[in-house]
Amino acid sequence: MKKCLSYLAMCLLLFIINLFVTYIDDGAWKVWKSLGIVALFLTILFVLDGLNLFLVKKKKVKSNQ
Repeated sequence: MKKCLSYLAMCLLLFIINLFVTYIDDGAWKVWKSLGIVALFLTILFVLDGLNLFLVKKKKVKSNQ
């Protein structure tokens, strides 16, 4: 649960930064584009975390045998 909250906090921070970029850049970026970037970032984090959990479980199984 703590990891999930930290991911959400990082994504919220990234979204806020993207909103500032949107308004500073005179509309070169759209808000939906920054939402997509946040979603992509969150997906990458969850995939990496899932891969890490899978590798840790695999190592534990090997050490038990």
